[in-house]
Amino acid sequence: MTILVTGGTGFLGSYFTRYALDEGGEERVVILDKYIDRGRIADVLDRVTLIEGDVADPETVRSVIANHRITRIVHFAFILGSPSLGQMVPYVRVQSLGTANLF
Repeated sequence: MTILVTGGTGFLGSYFTRYALDEGGEERVVILDKYIDRGRIADVLDRVTLIEGDVADPETVRSVIANHRITRIVHFAFILGSPSLGQMVPYVRVQSLGTANLF
C-alpha cells in the first residue's frame, strides 16, 4: 500500500512521515508539498518519494494519486498563521480547495 502525505516536509507532516515509515509499517510514502524542506526529513529522505506540487491544483492531485497508486491520504498541507489583509485567497485555496481536491 502507498500513502500520500500532503505537506509531508512541514512541521506536523515531517513527524507523521517518520511515524508512518518507522512505526506504521508503510511500504511506500509519497510526499506532495509545494515548499519542500528536505532538512526536516533528512533522516528518511532515501525512503520517500518527494513531489513538488500544489494540493489546490486538481490535475496535480489527480496525477499523483494515479501515477503512484495511492491507497490512503493524510492531509497536512496548510499555510501557517493568519492571513494578512488582502491575502485570504491563498489561504482559502490551500485549506479549502486543497482539501476538496483530495476528497
